[in-house]
Amino acid sequence: MISRIFFILNLLNVFTPKGFWYLFISIYKYGFNLMTLLAYSAYRFPQKIAICFENKNFTYKEFLQNTQKIAYVLHAACYIRKKDKVGVLLHNSVEQIETIFALSYLGADIYLLNPDITAEQLQPLQEKHQLKPIICENQHLDRLSGQISKKLININQLETASPIDTIPKGFGGKIIVLTGGTTGGFKTAKHKASAKAFIYPTYALIKELQIDKYESVYIAVPIFHGYGLATLLMSVALGKSMYICKKFETKQTLESIEKYRIEVATFVPTMLRRLLLENTKALASLKCIVCGAAPLPTETAKQVIDKLGTILYNLYGSSEAGFCIIANPKDLEKNIATIGKPIEGVRVRIDSPNAEGIGELCIKSDWTINPKDWIYTGDLARLDDNGLVFLYGRKDDMIISGGENVYPIYTEEVMLKHPAVAEVVVVGVADEDFGQILKAFVVVKPNQGVTEQALKLWLADKLVKFQIPKKIEFVTQIPYTSVGKVQRKSFKN
Repeated sequence: MISRIFFILNLLNVFTPKGFWYLFISIYKYGFNLMTLLAYSAYRFPQKIAICFENKNFTYKEFLQNTQKIAYVLHAACYIRKKDKVGVLLHNSVEQIETIFALSYLGADIYLLNPDITAEQLQPLQEKHQLKPIICENQHLDRLSGQISKKLININQLETASPIDTIPKGFGGKIIVLTGGTTGGFKTAKHKASAKAFIYPTYALIKELQIDKYESVYIAVPIFHGYGLATLLMSVALGKSMYICKKFETKQTLESIEKYRIEVATFVPTMLRRLLLENTKALASLKCIVCGAAPLPTETAKQVIDKLGTILYNLYGSSEAGFCIIANPKDLEKNIATIGKPIEGVRVRIDSPNAEGIGELCIKSDWTINPKDWIYTGDLARLDDNGLVFLYGRKDDMIISGGENVYPIYTEEVMLKHPAVAEVVVVGVADEDFGQILKAFVVVKPNQGVTEQALKLWLADKLVKFQIPKKIEFVTQIPYTSVGKVQRKSFKN
C-alpha cells in the first residue's frame, strides 16, 4: 500500500517544496477533512476554474472562500457541530458541493439524500438516524410538509456570517450514501473509514482512467450517488475543472461538452445512449468516457467505440461494496460485454452457479460495508477463464418461463440492435400455462416505425423461442430512477 500512497502523493506534487508547503498549510488551517483537499488545490491553482455551473465559473480560490463562508454560517447560525448528523437534500449545484465540503470541515456526519425523496420516505429516515437538520432547496419547502419541515434549512436563504476562528480543526465526519431508489425504501450504506478504503480505489481509478492527463471533467451523474461523489472528490484532489448540471438533459449536455471542449465525462448508460442518438459529433472532444451505476448495453458500447474510438471505461460497484470492478478499453476489445476485472484489493466469487456458470456475484474487500464478510450483490454474473466478469441482470429480475431461466438483460441487448428500437425493458408477467411469459416495453426511435409482428419476426433467428417476448407494447418513454436505473417495478405492476 505504501507504493500506492507515494504514487498518489507524487501525482499531487506533494514532494516538491511548494507542494509540501501547501499541504502543511492546508492541514494546519483546516485539519484532516475534505476542506484539506480543496485548500490544497486552491493554493496550487487559485485562478483555475474549479466549477462551471449554468454558464457561471468559480475559481478554486472562490470555491474555497465560499465554502468557508458556508461553514461559518452553518456553525454560527445553524449550530452544527462535530459528529452532528446532517442530511443534504440538494441537486447537483455549486451550493451542494460547497455544503458537502463545509460540513466535512465542521466534522459533521453527512447523509447524502436523493432530492426526489418523498416526505413519507424521508420521515422514517430522519427519525432512525436523528438527522439534526436537513439542508434543502426552495423547491423542497413546499413539497416536504408536516413534522419534517421543522428540520429543513433552506440553503438559498442562509444569512451571511462574519468569519470566526472558533471552528475546531480536526477530522471530517462520515459520508453516508443511501442505497435504494424512488420505488422502494432507502437504507444507509456506512463504510468504515480506512486508508485502504481511499487508497486502492483512488489508485485504480487514476491508473486506469489516466485522468491526471486531462483538465476538464463533466459530471452528469448525481453527486448524492457514490459514483458522482467519487468523481467529484477525485477531480478536486487533482485540481480539475468540473462542469456540472443540475439534472441531465440531452441537448444541454451536448452543448456544454462541445462548447467547453470537455475531455472526461461520467455518464450512466441511459444518458450515453441518448447522447449518441442525438448527436455523436458533439462528443468529439472527449478523450475518456466513464460509464457506471447500471448495466451498459453492448450495442451502446459498440457505438461509442465505432464512432469515438477506444475511450470507454465500464465501472461496476454498489453502495454496499463500493467501487470494485472496471473494464478498460483493452478488456472491452477482448469482449465488449464484460464489466472487466476486479481492482487490486478486491476478491470476487460466484455463489451457487448453474450449468452455465451463472450465479450471484459476491464481493469482498477492505472497503465494503462489512469487510469481514462477503457482500451478496444481488447481481447475476459469471467469470470466464481470463478473469473477466459478465453481468446477467438482477437476481430478482430473472424470469422462469416454462421451466426455463430467462435473463431479461440478454433479450434487451438483442432488441436494442434493431434499427428502430431506442429503449426497451423486458419483464415477466403471470401466465397460466408457462408460469411467466416475457413482455417487452419498447420506445421507438424518432422517425422510425416497427410493428409487434415485425419485431418478433426479426428476433426469430436471433433468440431461442423462450427468450422472445410473447407480448410487445410500444410506449413513449421508459421511467428511470434519478441514478439512471430502470424502474422495473412500475412495469411489473
